[in-house]
Amino acid sequence: LFAAGDPSWGVLDAAAQVLRRQDEAIADFRSQTNQLRLSADGRRVRFGYLLRGKDARVFDPGTRSLDADSTAAASGVPLQAARTDSPDLTITNWEDQTDPKLNGKSLTLKLFERSRSLAIAPDGRRFVLGAEWNLRLFDSTGQAVWAQPVPGVVWAVNVSADSRFVVAAYGDGTIRWHRLDNGKEILAFFPHADRKRWVAWTPEGYFDASPGADGLIGYHLNRGQDREGEFVSARQLWETFYQPGLVARRLDADGDQLLAEQVKRRGDVRNLLTAGSIPELVLESAAEAQTDGSYQLSVRIRNAGQGTGKLVLRVDGGAELAGRWNAPALTPGSVVAMPVDLAAGLHKLTVELVDGRGVASKTVSAQVNVRRPVSSTGATLHVLAVGVTNYRDSDLKLKYAADDAQAIAGRLKLRGDGLFNGRVVTRTLTDKDATLANIGKTLADMAAKARPDDTFVLFMAGHGTTLDDQYYFLPYELDYVNDNSIRNEAVSQAQLRTWLSLLPVRSLLLLDTCRAGNAVQLASRAGEEKGAFSTLIRLSNRAVIVASSNNNMALEGYEGHGVFSWVVLDAIDHADYDENGRVDVSDIATHVRRLVPAITEQKFKYRQVPMQDTPGDPFAVAVPLPRPK
Repeated sequence: LFAAGDPSWGVLDAAAQVLRRQDEAIADFRSQTNQLRLSADGRRVRFGYLLRGKDARVFDPGTRSLDADSTAAASGVPLQAARTDSPDLTITNWEDQTDPKLNGKSLTLKLFERSRSLAIAPDGRRFVLGAEWNLRLFDSTGQAVWAQPVPGVVWAVNVSADSRFVVAAYGDGTIRWHRLDNGKEILAFFPHADRKRWVAWTPEGYFDASPGADGLIGYHLNRGQDREGEFVSARQLWETFYQPGLVARRLDADGDQLLAEQVKRRGDVRNLLTAGSIPELVLESAAEAQTDGSYQLSVRIRNAGQGTGKLVLRVDGGAELAGRWNAPALTPGSVVAMPVDLAAGLHKLTVELVDGRGVASKTVSAQVNVRRPVSSTGATLHVLAVGVTNYRDSDLKLKYAADDAQAIAGRLKLRGDGLFNGRVVTRTLTDKDATLANIGKTLADMAAKARPDDTFVLFMAGHGTTLDDQYYFLPYELDYVNDNSIRNEAVSQAQLRTWLSLLPVRSLLLLDTCRAGNAVQLASRAGEEKGAFSTLIRLSNRAVIVASSNNNMALEGYEGHGVFSWVVLDAIDHADYDENGRVDVSDIATHVRRLVPAITEQKFKYRQVPMQDTPGDPFAVAVPLPRPK
């Protein structure tokens, strides 16, 4: 740890520190010299969770995948162990010794420092030595080219075949990518020992994380000798620094450029966190309460952080709810009262303050038991279906989007009546009616009438694209002139997230977008879609099912529909995988996951891969057709 009064270290570890509450939380990289293996481009890394490389996994930040060794091997991508011998270099005493030698000549380490690992570069003229306190590159004469201080013993090291990266496995349980030419760290990865959770991050603070892993890393801020330090978890940085698309492309040839553009737009966590204090809330209302109706949660602003902030309210750790309250200025000392309409049952309400930098406070929470009687009228299914086939800009014309919207709304009305006892409200906006303003107004009007026990389905079909790592849906009136046309006229990811926050907790977003059509200028951005959708799904915490991801197109022309839309229609009629007599969101997600890739491969010789997440308990939207006897 750095001294608390050291003014040069506002952030305790610029690359973030892994929190180790128990030794068993980290992988054991000892004796993995031959087990830390890389793909030729350095993107895929194989490692073992246990001593000597046992229980191996393969991680690829580009695909956000952590696979068993056998699964990864099936991909056919060869993974190479570190090279430890060369005709021109005779390196000895490098395993657990304090006196490593090159051609009989001692190499310079720090006093009492032990060498632990070795990797010879593909040219056979340079080599990397991993030691207890430093990672070093030497030339063929034994002269040190660079030395990097390390966060733990370098138990294993490897060099990619393309000579771009040094990848090292450290004693703190992290694996980190460094530039071979200068030793600069560019990406770090922490695989939790539970074999499920993982986090990957850049030194600038941008990160990706598997579900439930956002609490594994964070930053310790020193506040001087007379004040205690302050810890900021990655969870508090989601608004700005959760950037899975950027992390996925960090090792690409243009990774430096993409990162520089992102830092210019959003900043560097090392500077951002030291620029001002962290937001802080205090719960004013009771931590436990019972009510027969709505509940009013009150919080006091102890510290507003920097810039214009917002309060984010969540119910049962799920989707965020929009502020349907009149909040005063979020200034220190101000109290905000938030009336919340809740369904019957026991609920946990959490609130956090997100400041203008995108830095969030720690959450405050209250347990509320709602003894509301069951409504005599019952719950309602609300469906808003949007589809644009005939854009005002004829170059964007599609084939089936408007028809798909009509069909989805009609099918949910038909199959939902039996589940909701006839209480199904549908609205359909197609072509010239599907403008940005009209979509927003219609959704807000429908959301205002929805109750906590209700269910909402939002379906959108049309063109979609990504820009600045953000997803955009193109409404009818968009005229593409340049990128600003999309920024100013399309439905942004932020707008979509705001709309979702208006909906009841039980809500499903279905996106059949990112079709190729004739919009070549839009499809060229498809490589960013996976990261943008991941951000939308994780930050909204809603049930979201998306037609395609990454470089996929969403294909049209199957049984008179887009492939995704047809599969959703079929799911509403038939997908009852748990055989409980209802079609719920998990049934639809399973149907989409199974059928969309299979249909597109068979009919179009092209594999369309959907994205989806359905957090929380599955909720039903329809009653399936009776099974044939």
